Amino acid sequence: MMIIFFSVKLGWFPATGYVSPFEHFLKGMHFFVLPCISQALLASAIIARMTRSTMLEVLRQDYMTTARGKGLPKVWVVAKHALKNAFAPTLTVIGFSWENILGGAVITETISAYRGSAAHLHAIGQRDYPIVQAVSCLPPAGSCSST
Repeated sequence: MMIIFFSVKLGWFPATGYVSPFEHFLKGMHFFVLPCISQALLASAIIARMTRSTMLEVLRQDYMTTARGKGLPKVWVVAKHALKNAFAPTLTVIGFSWENILGGAVITETISAYRGSAAHLHAIGQRDYPIVQAVSCLPPAGSCSST
């Protein structure tokens, strides 16, 4: 929908294609705007909603009332106590949504004609074993072999 609206109707961004930011920085960033926004939109909405609900829950706790009653500044109470305690459930949601982010990246790269993780799936389908090995084996693990 974003491609139809922002590329076809308004003509603000290119619909597909790729220019390396190392070749021409501004033009390269121009090609990245729609895919990045489409990737970040859903994940940021879920994370923001979870952060808000856990912050409201934490701010209603007795120790928060005590901290405010001691005369601590509101910014200090929220930043030091509330955010730290509300971050654990939010981090859990970020971890669970990571697979959706990666799956969405494959779809976004396919639609935008980028050669990223979608190209690796194509390599799996074509049985291009050197590319699959290069992507699957992480160098720090040291468990990759050339056989």
